[in-house]
Amino acid sequence: MKTIYILGIGIIFLTLSACDTNENINPTYDYISFETEGTSYLLIDEGGYDAWNAYYIRDNQDQLGLVLQDGKGELLGEIYLNNSDFLNKTFPLTISKENPNDGFAQMSLLNLTIHRDTIFNETDDVNYSNHSYDNFALTINSFEKNVLKGKFNGELKTKTGKSKIINNGKFEVRINLVTTY
Repeated sequence: MKTIYILGIGIIFLTLSACDTNENINPTYDYISFETEGTSYLLIDEGGYDAWNAYYIRDNQDQLGLVLQDGKGELLGEIYLNNSDFLNKTFPLTISKENPNDGFAQMSLLNLTIHRDTIFNETDDVNYSNHSYDNFALTINSFEKNVLKGKFNGELKTKTGKSKIINNGKFEVRINLVTTY
């Protein structure tokens, strides 16, 4: 019994010494969350989106892409950010029609259960999108240790005129910095 007790103490000590501080613990998954029409949504990294969850920087251009989906494979969320140069700005940084010089933001929600011949064509009434030059705003709150955190809200629309109001949007996504491609 004494051997089992000493072995248990040793395992606990080794486990605790493997973590220096809480700063070294990464979240178990990345997420985009939001509410619309009385329903809360959580989009997570289902794998395979590493190339999209990246910030591409080249010359005087930059593009950020965040792509995550719900756990059921029914909804894909995309957030894109162009020409924001956010690495050289102070936070919080809001990208909206009121701040057009801070870049361009766009969000799309794609319904993965109903396939269309052409996504976002004039008859598409299941896929929603909008951008910061219209009624969509995105705020970057922080970027530390390659983790981008922020919030968003606004109206997303289909090509047929249906709309969804997005409230309490949040994201926390680990991104890769890509300077050559």
